[in-house]
Amino acid sequence: MMFLIRKLFKRDRFKSQHGDRRLGDQKFARTPSRTMRRMMQRSRGFTLIELLMAMLITTIIVGTLLSFVVNITETDRTEQAKSESQGEVQTALSYISNDLQEAIYIYNADALNADSTATTNKGIRDLLPNADRIIASDPSDNLDTIKDSINNSIPVLAFWKRVYYDTTDEMRVDPLNPSTRKMVGCLEYGTSTTNVAAPTTPPTFNASCPIVNGTPQGSGKYAYSLVVYYLTYDNANGSKAAWSRAARVARWELRDGIISTCQSKNMATCNQPRPIQQVNLNADESSYINYWTVPDTGFRPFSTSGADLQSVMTPWTTTIPTYDLSRNPLRTLIDFLDDTPYTATQDDGTVGNSPVDIAIRGNATNTDGKTINVDCSNPNVGVGVVGDSTDEKLQIAQRSPQTFKTTSANKAETLTSFYVCVNSTQTAARIYLRSNVLARQRPNQPVAQRPVSNQTTNLSTGNIRAYGRGKLSLQ
Repeated sequence: MMFLIRKLFKRDRFKSQHGDRRLGDQKFARTPSRTMRRMMQRSRGFTLIELLMAMLITTIIVGTLLSFVVNITETDRTEQAKSESQGEVQTALSYISNDLQEAIYIYNADALNADSTATTNKGIRDLLPNADRIIASDPSDNLDTIKDSINNSIPVLAFWKRVYYDTTDEMRVDPLNPSTRKMVGCLEYGTSTTNVAAPTTPPTFNASCPIVNGTPQGSGKYAYSLVVYYLTYDNANGSKAAWSRAARVARWELRDGIISTCQSKNMATCNQPRPIQQVNLNADESSYINYWTVPDTGFRPFSTSGADLQSVMTPWTTTIPTYDLSRNPLRTLIDFLDDTPYTATQDDGTVGNSPVDIAIRGNATNTDGKTINVDCSNPNVGVGVVGDSTDEKLQIAQRSPQTFKTTSANKAETLTSFYVCVNSTQTAARIYLRSNVLARQRPNQPVAQRPVSNQTTNLSTGNIRAYGRGKLSLQ
């Protein structure tokens, strides 16, 4: 009996391990092996949770790399914009400095803020282009657009300079046709507007211009011109697509023509080469100038009678009350200047209490009614002075613009990104420019969307001191 029980126990244990042997191979065929089960588990694919986790990890990795690449790209773009901005500021300063080297007189802030009709301390403010003094002879030029620019501009730097015309420079010789031109070296060989080969015989007054190897054999000529640099801010509302919404510096020049050697009232009586235009200097035509080349509209030579340069230049006026800005336009020198609105803290003398600090404070008036500026009289930041700077009788260096405004219909008066120190007696000036990197990166955004506050690294500043070397006979 014991044997049977033990045998039965063994059989049950065998069944639990190997199944029912009586089913033979058919039973084992339905039971997968361990290897088969692993293969079946692998072939099932990923679960939804596994897919979500994989996507999350991939997103984190890709997002991190993408953010890193974007930061590098943005940093490189910003640094490139800073380099371009600083380079343009230095280029503009060098251009103005070279322009000033030919200056014979620089107007100070008093002259730029006074009219020519003033009883004392006359100025040139009303003589410069304004909305009432401009025309546009070219129909393609929008006069309203030009007036908008003038209304939102202020003259910052104005000076007279001597201009040399090389023999190969082409000058306008027809008052009615601007395209009719003649080389300067041909002016003394007749009134013909064409330049042909040299004649076989020595030229007479009526001979065509002799030219050797493309160079006229006549001499170069000198003339004078008035140059004005403006701060313009007419794009605050995006009124012009050609320029950014930031500020810019524009240059305007009013040039004299080349004066004829014959000054007869009846030009027909002049021997060759005859003048091509006569400009009357007063209403009764008792004073006039005959020209070989056409001067810019409105130009009038200054009188050389006076005790000093200031008495000579300040009474200057124009011949007619309008300027043709189609033929003589304001040309932009540099764009993307900073358009951060002015606040009183910018030039209060305390450094660091404003995102924008101005090195030169406003002008002051002494007891003699003379305008002075201590900062401009300091050669370290301004232009210095001649003589005793403590003598209040001296009219020494001044800042232009004389004042900045927090609100004004002329938007340029609310900016401080272009200003100068001027010493008229020394014919010297120091020019300050401030460019905005954000304005370059975001040219279509108004200043409210790109504030400079706490971002002074986005400002490119520069200054340069220049001296005029031009001379008049009375100097």
